[in-house]
Amino acid sequence: MKNFTNLVWLILMFGFFAFSVHGQENATNFYNRGISELDKNDYDKAIADFTQAIKLNTNYVAAYSDRGFAETKKGDYDGALADVAKAIQLNPAYAPAYNHRGIIKEDKKDYDGALADYNIAIKLDPKLWKSYHNRGDVNLEMKNYNNAIGDYTEAIKLEDDDFWKASSHYGRGLAKMRKGDEDGAIADFTEGIKLNPKDPNNYYFRGDAERYKGDYDIAIADYGRAIELNPKFSSAYAERAIAKEGKYDDDGAIDDYTKAIKIDPKYWWAYWHRGLTKKHMSNYEGAIADFTKAIELDPKKAEIYRERSELRRLTGDDDGAMSDLNKAASLGQN
Repeated sequence: MKNFTNLVWLILMFGFFAFSVHGQENATNFYNRGISELDKNDYDKAIADFTQAIKLNTNYVAAYSDRGFAETKKGDYDGALADVAKAIQLNPAYAPAYNHRGIIKEDKKDYDGALADYNIAIKLDPKLWKSYHNRGDVNLEMKNYNNAIGDYTEAIKLEDDDFWKASSHYGRGLAKMRKGDEDGAIADFTEGIKLNPKDPNNYYFRGDAERYKGDYDIAIADYGRAIELNPKFSSAYAERAIAKEGKYDDDGAIDDYTKAIKIDPKYWWAYWHRGLTKKHMSNYEGAIADFTKAIELDPKKAEIYRERSELRRLTGDDDGAMSDLNKAASLGQN
C-alpha cells in the first residue's frame, strides 16, 4: 500500500511539473511572439501577446517590462508606468525596466527623471546600449552636447544593429553640429548614410553642416537626396532654398519655398523666408503678402512685423508701418 501511495504521489508530482513546464513554454511562446510584433510596430498585437504570457506566468518580468514599452508607444503612459513598476517590483535588478521607464519619462518631457532611470539601467547593465543611446537623446535635448557625444559614442561601440548604429551616428552628428564642429558632424552623418542609406535625415543634416561651411553645391545635392527619399520633406525644400540663395539663385529659392509651402500650408517660416527673398528681388507687394501670411500663422514673431513695417513704409503705407513697429516693440525680441 505504501508503494502504491508513493507511486500515486510521483505521478501527481510529475503531472504538476509537466503542467508547469508546459505553461511556461506557452508563456515564453506568447512573449517571443510579442517581441516579434513589437519589432513590426504592431503594438496592439504585442500587448495582447504579452498579456497572455503574463496570464500564464504572473511573475514574467520581461513581459511586464515590454508590455510597458508597447503601451508607451500607444501613449498609454499610466498603463506603461504600472507595468514597468511591476517588473521592477518583481526584479529590482532588471535593467531593461528602468530603460523603459526612462523612455516614458522622456516622452513626458521629464528629462531629469529619464536621465536618472537611464543611469540606473547602465549601472545594472553596462552593456545595455539602448540606455546609452536614449541617454544621449536626452542630453542632446537638454543641450548637454559633450555628454550626448559621449553617450552616442558608447552606444556605437556596443550596438550590433546597423539601423541603431546609424541612429547613434545621427545623434552624435547633431550634437557636434550644435557645438560648431561641422566637419565632425559631416563625418558622423556620412557614416550614418553608409549604415542606413534609406534614411533622409542624415542627408538633410549633412546638407545643413555643409551649408554652414559655405559648401552650397554639396549641400544642395544632399537636400536633393533627402527629398528623393522623402518627397514630402518640406524642411529639406526650405533649407535647399537657403543654399540656393547662397549661390544668388533667388528664382530657385522662391521655387523651393513654394514647394515647401505646398506640402505644409502652415509652414510660417517658409512664408517668412520667401518674403525675405521677394524683398531682395524688390517684389515688395509679394513680400508683404508673405509676411502677412507668416504673421497669420504665428503672430508672435516681432522680426516679421519689423520686416513688414519697413516694406509698408517703402510702399507709402505709413500708418501700417507704424502699427507694425508698435506691435514689434510690444513683442520684444521674439
